[in-house]
Amino acid sequence: MAKVLAELMGGPARRFPPNPGSWFAHQGDEFGAGVEIYPSGTELRPTGFATGESPPRYGPTHFALNLLELEHVDPVRAISP
Repeated sequence: MAKVLAELMGGPARRFPPNPGSWFAHQGDEFGAGVEIYPSGTELRPTGFATGESPPRYGPTHFALNLLELEHVDPVRAISP
């Protein structure tokens, strides 16, 4: 998922060490914008990352994605599983 998002945003995807199993898809812009992708079940709490609470009190993420160019969508979608 991170590689597909990074491709759509025009930047690279890299592992995100603060939360094991996570990735960061970079926007590739001068602001360093991007999207963090966490393993299923991850919660973002005020105290940090957590898993296991049922039902969860917090969600895994929230973001707005800005595509660099709309013509990037079809080629990337074609290679995505």
